Amino acid sequence: TEIDLIAAFTSDNTATADFIAIALPRLKIGDASKSDGDGGIVGTYPFTALLNNAGGTVIKTEKTTVQMQDSAA
Repeated sequence: TEIDLIAAFTSDNTATADFIAIALPRLKIGDASKSDGDGGIVGTYPFTALLNNAGGTVIKTEKTTVQMQDSAA
């Protein structure tokens, strides 16, 4: 199954918090497994990041495998 993954992480909960954002515009999930031990259910999803062939100039996504953005100047 192919999906995209976008994640943003902040240093705190304020509106001006530092952040880093990571986007994988095209990835393929190879398998899925779960473990429901004492700490709750933990899922494992091995994946491969693929080149986003649909991206490029004047397209909403870039032609890339991974994008990263941070708030640091």
